[in-house]
Amino acid sequence: MRVGARRINLLEDMVYHYSSPVFKHSGGEHHESLLQSIYHYRNYRFPEVANAQLTALVSALAHLDNNGVLLAYLLTIEGPAYSCHCYWDWIEPFVDGRISYGKLNTDQMQKFKAIRENIYKIK
Repeated sequence: MRVGARRINLLEDMVYHYSSPVFKHSGGEHHESLLQSIYHYRNYRFPEVANAQLTALVSALAHLDNNGVLLAYLLTIEGPAYSCHCYWDWIEPFVDGRISYGKLNTDQMQKFKAIRENIYKIK
């Protein structure tokens, strides 16, 4: 039984690797794509960095992706975890969860509400 219960936690583990020409930084040997780092670090080591990257991604979608090319890409690539059909599937529930969690400072809450507003613009 323990093994089965532990596997349920793995539904949110990253199971897909995103190869991308867009990297967090260009120097050194560590090349992690933007999409990879946003999902991977959203709750763990660097949540503020992931939140800033997510803010930039959603803002770009809402204000700069006039032809819908980036959104179409995020709607068609594999989801990062077993619980997601495509990459976009985890973003809105994650933002809603952070807002409803309520343990954010005022600045963090404003950032997540701005992401939420941009998600509404995208829809």
